[in-house]
Amino acid sequence: MNIKRFLLSSVVGFIFMAIYEMLVHNIALIGVYDLTPQLWRTPEEMNIALMMAGYALMTLLLVCLFAKQMNVRTAKQGAAAGLAVGLPLALAGAMSYVWMPISITLAACWFVATLVKVLIIGVITGSLYRDF
Repeated sequence: MNIKRFLLSSVVGFIFMAIYEMLVHNIALIGVYDLTPQLWRTPEEMNIALMMAGYALMTLLLVCLFAKQMNVRTAKQGAAAGLAVGLPLALAGAMSYVWMPISITLAACWFVATLVKVLIIGVITGSLYRDF
């Protein structure tokens, strides 16, 4: 494994994920979350450090999976790998609809947002981890 490419892909992926999650959850979906305030922590109750640690760990695991196990070396391969990994992850998140009193709209948004996020992490990995 090329450590420099792995670290670069991980750092860029983490920055993307942190910004993407903020845009999706704090801006795009805020109105949907406001419909069920009893389900969510207030901003003061959220543990931002733990959230960032989770983003970092998720990014490291995805980059490792894409680069090492799936041998992603191009953006196209990254998109395919991101789709393959993103579909079950997105479905798992959307399945929250079954046991949480959330709207089908929110579940669908989580599905799409997760799929897009993982697909883009795959493209980032393929673009930065490519063979020269």
